[in-house]
Amino acid sequence: MDIYLECFSSLGNSVEHGQKIPVAKTLFWPDEEIYRIVNEMKRYNFSVSIPYTDPFPYALFNLKGRKIRDFKVAHDEYLARIKRFVEYAHDEKIKVFLYFPVGIASISTGYYKEKSTQLQKRYLLGYEIMEHFPTSFTYDCNGFSSWERLVEGKDNIAFMSLANFDVRSYFAESYLTIVENVDADGIQLEPLSMPLDKDGVCIFGYEKSMVNAFIENFGRKPKNNNDSDWVIFRGNCAIEFVKEIKEKLFSLKHPIEFSTVGYSLKDDIRHFWPWQKMIKEGLIDAFYFRTTSSENLQERIREVKETCEANNPYCRFVGCLDIKNYSQFKNEKEIANGVKKILNSGAKFLGIYGLRWTKFFNNPKERDLKIWENTIKQLQGGVL
Repeated sequence: MDIYLECFSSLGNSVEHGQKIPVAKTLFWPDEEIYRIVNEMKRYNFSVSIPYTDPFPYALFNLKGRKIRDFKVAHDEYLARIKRFVEYAHDEKIKVFLYFPVGIASISTGYYKEKSTQLQKRYLLGYEIMEHFPTSFTYDCNGFSSWERLVEGKDNIAFMSLANFDVRSYFAESYLTIVENVDADGIQLEPLSMPLDKDGVCIFGYEKSMVNAFIENFGRKPKNNNDSDWVIFRGNCAIEFVKEIKEKLFSLKHPIEFSTVGYSLKDDIRHFWPWQKMIKEGLIDAFYFRTTSSENLQERIREVKETCEANNPYCRFVGCLDIKNYSQFKNEKEIANGVKKILNSGAKFLGIYGLRWTKFFNNPKERDLKIWENTIKQLQGGVL
């Protein structure tokens, strides 16, 4: 059986962890480092790389005192870095799908504590968003915007509203511009976690336009946050967003694979990212099921794979292990066992998330490449 290995990586800038605000260091990555990363991916038999890509991005901004680094200069550096990576990867027959967080401001927000006065002052690093869309954050069930929740310290990130057409257009154009400029092979979208209520349902989506549209459609107000009609209605914004991106992809000069990520069969609706509906309507070309848990892994992978194929047999299914240090895959043996279970489920495509590819991006949750060596040797030897 042919196995296609895919890996997740990062082309972001160094981040100083452990601080109240992630300070991006906009460094120029030498060609030698980019080429080394690609060679490592080739050595470990990965056929696809999925680098985390900032759509605005916050990595373009470098706080220096109270000033923010020139956007255009940093943006050009960042795009040039991605383009060089794509070119090197293509030389080695490795495809590159650019990963984007979905329609949010999470990578552009944070707070900084002023030591002299002990006052917490928040800075929106992705100030371009606030400049263009100051009223376009989503609202919670108590009437507070996500930006207000950030300022009050309830959340560490602020979320934009996919109900707003301008916001959807802004993100879609950002994604497509980057993909087109660097000649990437695909786009992957992942919904990042948002605050949930006691029933596990996202608390956002209470923009006036959304509530009024719901009343117009159903002749009533939402009963509560867990109202099934209201939950599905809010998730439809994501469907519109994906449709708009899909339409734009057709204008590009070469085919682009469009994929998304999910974690369970039941959470797609409650988190307002209905991937099953996206698959059924033919809006995405591939679905990545990512897991941090080894519990009933083979059965879960098979169930999701069969669900995916039942909705659309042409949608490529990828079973993906998240092996970061918070996962249950703590060592080479557990990782190898996880890989074995994914392959035994019938999946032909295997994704690995959480390997550390470069010293230029210091994420303490990522695992050293050595932990993958034993697994890849077993794969190459046909043991698994």
